[in-house]
Amino acid sequence: METKVEEAGCKLCGELYPVGDLTDGVCPPCIIEAHRENAEPEDVSEALAHEDNLYSQYLSVRTEYFDENPDLAMVFEAMTFRRFLVVRYQTDLPDGTSITRERKLLPSHVYQAKSTEAICVVAYDTYRKEVRTFRVDKFRACRLGECAPEPKSKGVTLYPAAYEVRRATPMRVQNPANYLATGMWSSRPLPQVLMQ
Repeated sequence: METKVEEAGCKLCGELYPVGDLTDGVCPPCIIEAHRENAEPEDVSEALAHEDNLYSQYLSVRTEYFDENPDLAMVFEAMTFRRFLVVRYQTDLPDGTSITRERKLLPSHVYQAKSTEAICVVAYDTYRKEVRTFRVDKFRACRLGECAPEPKSKGVTLYPAAYEVRRATPMRVQNPANYLATGMWSSRPLPQVLMQ
C-alpha cells in the first residue's frame, strides 16, 4: 500500500513540496537563494573557521566515536579523508523479507530524519550511479575503501552543511564565496549530524 505524502506550496515560489521539507513555509531552494543573495564577503572567512573548528572537534573525539557508534564513526572517517565506504546494507522488501547487499558509497553529509529520527547518510552509490540516502541502522558491516578520485572539472565542490539543505547533493561551482558565506554549504564534507 502506497502512503500519500502531505504537500504544501512554498510561500515564496509556490512550488509543491512535502510538508516536512518546508521551513516556516519556505522550500530549500528559496532558502538557499535568499541566503546567497544576502551573503557578505567577510562571512566566508567565518564559514571556513567554522569548518576548521568542526574538524578539530571531530579529530579530538574520534576514538570515542568508534567505541560509541562504529558505523557512524566509519562514515565520518570516510567523509573526513574522502574515502569510499564499503557497506553491507540491508534493504527491507514489501513482502516482509530483506536482502543484504554490498554497496560502495562516497558519503557527503549526514542528517537526522525528522519523521523517524533515524540517522541518514547522503552518499554517491557506485552500484546505482547516483546520490542516494542510506540509514545507518541498516548497515550490517562497513569498512573504509580506496581514496576518492579528484573531480576533473574546474571549480570547487560544495557540500550541504545545514539541515535546511539536507536533501541537496554536492555541487560544483566556479565562485563558492557566496555559498560559503551563507553557512549552509561547506568546502568539504563535515563530520557532523545535521539536525533541525
